[in-house]
Amino acid sequence: MSGMNLHHSTRGWGWLGALSGVAVSIALLLCSPVASAAKLVVGNPQRLVASDPVDFKSFGSAVAVDGDTAMVGAQGDDGVLGEGAGAVYVFIRVSGVWQPHPVTPKLTSSSTADQVGFGHSIALSGTGMVVSGELRSTLAGVAYVFRRSGAAVSSAWVQEQQLTVAGVTSADLFGDPVAISGDTILVGAQGDTNISGAVYVFIRNAALSPPWGLQDTSAAPSCSPRPCRCTTGACKLVGNPREANAMFGRSVALSAASAIIGAPGQGTAGFAFAFQQTSGVWDAGTSLVVPAALLPPLQDAGFGYAVAVSGSWALVGAPHATLDFIEHTGSAYFFERSAGAWVARQRVISPVPVGTGEFGNAVSLSGLRAAISAPGEDSERGLIYPYSREPTTWRRGPLPISSGGGQNVGFGSLVTLSSDALFTGATLEPCVGSQCAEQGAAYAFAISDAPSVPLMGAGALAALAALLGGCGWRRVRRGQA
Repeated sequence: MSGMNLHHSTRGWGWLGALSGVAVSIALLLCSPVASAAKLVVGNPQRLVASDPVDFKSFGSAVAVDGDTAMVGAQGDDGVLGEGAGAVYVFIRVSGVWQPHPVTPKLTSSSTADQVGFGHSIALSGTGMVVSGELRSTLAGVAYVFRRSGAAVSSAWVQEQQLTVAGVTSADLFGDPVAISGDTILVGAQGDTNISGAVYVFIRNAALSPPWGLQDTSAAPSCSPRPCRCTTGACKLVGNPREANAMFGRSVALSAASAIIGAPGQGTAGFAFAFQQTSGVWDAGTSLVVPAALLPPLQDAGFGYAVAVSGSWALVGAPHATLDFIEHTGSAYFFERSAGAWVARQRVISPVPVGTGEFGNAVSLSGLRAAISAPGEDSERGLIYPYSREPTTWRRGPLPISSGGGQNVGFGSLVTLSSDALFTGATLEPCVGSQCAEQGAAYAFAISDAPSVPLMGAGALAALAALLGGCGWRRVRRGQA
């Protein structure tokens, strides 16, 4: 209200006019259309556990959420296929509460005797889900695609297809990790070719059987229409340049036609690459560059250890970054795609950086929201920091997210985010009220915006002046009595 000076006449209503003016100003303050930025509100955690707890199940080894559906991996589940076969538990949200899926609460692979580690990595998009595992007989990686049988979240999930690539061995680490967006799947293989790493792209054509096939990722595929299926079995995305021990594919993220792939072992500090698909053709990829003004990650920072992408924004974690000579405090970087190029916009760090806090160990993006984990903070209990974009600056929420549980249980080692929910795992948590060890748990948090606090706009100021004038107040210039 600078620039508005009010003088009250002593005739007439006097003190009543003053009180009326205060009341009107409060009313106009609340009714003004100009509002300040909203602040994040994080609800109390809901702890999810397996319905069949047992030692070393590792429930929470992977989490994924989209809308009112969530998946929780338990790669140590024995099930019917023997030790460490793995499973995925399905939850749906009903009236704000997450509960086991009524028809298919637990998923396993179609393998009858060969599966191990099923549920190590999970990705979910609409009615499609991809989950990784290994074949016990060869230890080569494999991925499975599941599809929901109907539009309702209560519809059953069924296995659609098993994804493999000819020539993949256990050293390739195929399936660690996976990502899905619509009819496209990314499968990382960070151990490929002297640990230089690679990422395989699968595309879905519902008219074909089986519907999923390896995509031709060459610069100029000759098929029509595009995208093209790979006929050689060697199609894959790789880093540019490609280096040994780069671990390209250690992290993968996919949003529509944009893919972000981390290579935390490349160079001195780590790399992250952005790939764009146009008319079914992938470009050669470009590295995400942090300018000097944002303090690029230094040697052995692990830049690219975790990546996320949503629309025109990307987020890259560097959990091993050193801050003020304190090792592994970590940092993270926001990038925006503008005019066809990815530009670094912001660097964020923990508000209370500690050694081995590893801020940026896991990251997630969904629209205007972001989440960054620091599993070594809070005396190794783990914290997750939520962020919101307002409008182009990412602001940290008022409080970090914590389970309030014990130390070293893995809370915050992974995180996934939707528009209104955040999930993380704690794979080493014991059973509550029993003696089973490392059964694991998952935590679900509801996220919303606090009601905006309105600010007084120009129209409200003019109306206030007119109403106060009617109460005996008049505007005067500075220096006038």
